[in-house]
Amino acid sequence: MLRPVLASFGLSLALLLSACGGEGNSSSAMGGSSPGSTTVSSNVVKGIIHNGVVRLQRWQGDSYVEVASTLTGADGSFSLNVPDPVPGEVLRLELGLSADAGKPTEMLCDAVACGSAGFGQWAPMTNAPGLASWVSVDAQGGITVMPMTPVSTLLVRYAERAGGGHMDAASLDLARQRIAALFRLSVDDLMVRPGNVVNSVWLNAASPAAVKLSLLAAAFAQLADGSHALETVIQGYSDAFVGNNGHLVQDGAPDSLGDLYRGLSLVVGAAGNPVLQGEVSSWLQNAVASLESGKLSTVCHDNNVCQAFSSDRFLTALGTSPDSLGGDLRRVMLEQNAPSLEQLLTQQLSTFGWVASADSVTVAGIALQSVGYTLLGSLGVAPAPANGLIPTLNAGTRILHIAGVQNGMTVNLDISLPSLFLAMQTTKTFTYGVTGTLENANVIASIDGTLAINATGTDFTPLLLAFVGASQDPNALLNSVSGILKNGKAAFTLNGSASLARKNSDSQLAIQGLGTLLVDMKGGVGGAIAASGSVDHGSLVLPNGSSFSIDKNKNEFLTFGLGQDGTFSAKFTALVLAHAADVTATGSLAQFGTLLTNLRNGVSVQLEAATLNLGAIVTQLLADVSSLHLVLNGEATIPDFQHTYNLALAEGHLSITQPNSTDVAIGLVFSSQGVLAEAGASWWLLGLDLADLAHPAVTLSDNTGGEWRWSFDFSGMLALN
Repeated sequence: MLRPVLASFGLSLALLLSACGGEGNSSSAMGGSSPGSTTVSSNVVKGIIHNGVVRLQRWQGDSYVEVASTLTGADGSFSLNVPDPVPGEVLRLELGLSADAGKPTEMLCDAVACGSAGFGQWAPMTNAPGLASWVSVDAQGGITVMPMTPVSTLLVRYAERAGGGHMDAASLDLARQRIAALFRLSVDDLMVRPGNVVNSVWLNAASPAAVKLSLLAAAFAQLADGSHALETVIQGYSDAFVGNNGHLVQDGAPDSLGDLYRGLSLVVGAAGNPVLQGEVSSWLQNAVASLESGKLSTVCHDNNVCQAFSSDRFLTALGTSPDSLGGDLRRVMLEQNAPSLEQLLTQQLSTFGWVASADSVTVAGIALQSVGYTLLGSLGVAPAPANGLIPTLNAGTRILHIAGVQNGMTVNLDISLPSLFLAMQTTKTFTYGVTGTLENANVIASIDGTLAINATGTDFTPLLLAFVGASQDPNALLNSVSGILKNGKAAFTLNGSASLARKNSDSQLAIQGLGTLLVDMKGGVGGAIAASGSVDHGSLVLPNGSSFSIDKNKNEFLTFGLGQDGTFSAKFTALVLAHAADVTATGSLAQFGTLLTNLRNGVSVQLEAATLNLGAIVTQLLADVSSLHLVLNGEATIPDFQHTYNLALAEGHLSITQPNSTDVAIGLVFSSQGVLAEAGASWWLLGLDLADLAHPAVTLSDNTGGEWRWSFDFSGMLALN
């Protein structure tokens, strides 16, 4: 449940730097026209947007709330007031369409064509383009605002995802670094005001950064055509940028940098301006020449803009004395002969690649097929051979033997079955035993366990009647299963061991022990599911040699209750990076009981309607998962170091103290983009890049724009990029 602190710290990373201001886009505190407000002034360019509605939004509770709005002028400029600015907050700007028929929203076409409008002509806007930007407030109440363009929109979408749904100073800073590196601009360049590429006078006077931003904005319009609306193009690039963890595919795919640059080139041609063509030519040629079809763009294009990732700065931020977290990590690096934290992480991660191999997928598939065979055997039905597996049911001994070869994996399993299910109406107790192996040239999986089910609180009569009834009505069977889901009650006891090991090394994923679970499908408030359980004793061994164990003789335990509050408590021993840690923790997962209940209700209602809409079930499940609130308090003591770390987690924020201290050493925020962590004045991001499912990668990034990547493929070989 809790990773010991050294493992957590070794994989922890990234958050909060104050946003820095851009030229021509900052305002002083109390600069507005009314007391308690500050003026925000900037512009909207996609090309120039006239009579667009700029809405200023503040994050309140769990959503953005509009606090001010205004219309853009003929040059795309706008000005509005931030009421009661809060130092450190980040507000959102969003563009909408005018509802005033006398002041319709229109865009100055900066593409070869915008529908019926040509280059340099005004085109009416009938759909909001989905543009967004941001406003930050510094410690003195001063304002920084980024001009609103498609580039700012990508930045906002990424910052909101990295911030867990809304922007804060940390996620904003990370997003600015990502966007700057992607387009080969500096963070300050992003803040200059773009302008009108149709106007030669402006082009001749504008800075190179302003020209680039203006042309990038125009490129999005160039990619819009009859089948791709402008808002669709912007949304597509936003989704791609966020989904690829702050990257874009370089070329050869939809929403790529290559397409954007080619669109930009067409805009330059349409402008017919020699000065513009000269300024852009070398930049554009170098950018296009560096593209590789099918590759993700790298984070750091230019060392003058961003720095290479360095963990030494991270360790220094965690402390330099022996009695600090940084000191403990350096001690472990020395013991493991790792010259850097990157190398230490590489050593640990390299043992996990084979776990995600095709061999593991085959093992999982065989396990699911064996479960199906077991259910049929419990009903006295002899299963038919399938997918290379041959099941043999001995009615006298109630042993189901499964043998064969599937996808190169040799299977040899014996499953002991309880008495015929149809005869279990009286005792309602079931015991299943499983022993055997699955192996090929690469891995071997073994299992030796028992599952005992005591369902004395469940009425099986409707289910039995559905099986033995003359009509064999499928609806009766579905309704009886639904009834068990609504009213069943059972105690489960799982005792035994299972492992998946690599043959050419001692690396294995293994678990053993004794666990219990009591489930009452209507035992909670309003018929909700009530569940509780414990682990009496057991151990978990990971491929890198780390282990976690519970021993009742040492007063170690794990208990949980999955009701309204979802409480749990744990005390266990862990061995990580050759050091033992004693860990204690208490906490709750407040909405877990609700998640189980909603899942039960959704499935039972669909069964009664003789349907099973998995899409609807998954949608509800994902919505419930996003609302879980994990709260945890604990400590981890490392006897070798004579150090104790305190840990506290609430609302997705984890803080870990320095050893034997109440001073926070590192703070972490969990979001859809990964783990964003603060150490001193620096921030890091640990994420998972799944843009290429054949070669997923773990990424470690910092606020300077540097990135470290570990990628692996399903052949099981882990390599450092």
